[in-house]
Amino acid sequence: MKAQIEDSALSISSNIAEGYSRRSIKETLRFYEIALASSAENYSQIFTLFNAEQIIEDDFNDYDAKLYEFENGLIKMNKSLINRINSGQEWNSDYE
Repeated sequence: MKAQIEDSALSISSNIAEGYSRRSIKETLRFYEIALASSAENYSQIFTLFNAEQIIEDDFNDYDAKLYEFENGLIKMNKSLINRINSGQEWNSDYE
């Protein structure tokens, strides 16, 4: 379980980093969506530990509040990218 939690947490940051490095809004959005899915996976794993009484309620509530804030920030970012796509905006894929 510990390895799964670590892997899902690492997946969140890795996908955000990879998405940020892309030169296409659609590609960036896709990686941010994967990061959001990884955060749901991580929540599921932590919630399972909480239900099994392996995590105390105060620690779980702190985690839950922080993850909620993070996910809402990422959702806002995704909505912003979707708005850019819908308005026809795209950035140049070259480095000139």
